Amino acid sequence: GILLSIHMINFMKHDNLLIDLKPHANFITGRNGSGKSSILVALAVGLGSNTRSSGRGSNMGELIKDGRNNHRSNSNSYNNNYN
Repeated sequence: GILLSIHMINFMKHDNLLIDLKPHANFITGRNGSGKSSILVALAVGLGSNTRSSGRGSNMGELIKDGRNNHRSNSNSYNNNYN
């Protein structure tokens, strides 16, 4: 499948971030501590990984942005049935 977008609300460093991805290579750049890794954590957790394997916390509650009560992350993908 092709990952089309990632949307995070109150997730780690991000208040409300929507990233539209291209179907081939995508590059995420930024300064240290700007939240690049949290994009990958959101994707991994959304695909079924646990927070411990991400190295970013021991439970989902630790992924909530400081001072917030909840978080949400969504990814949108497209799968063309190739046979």
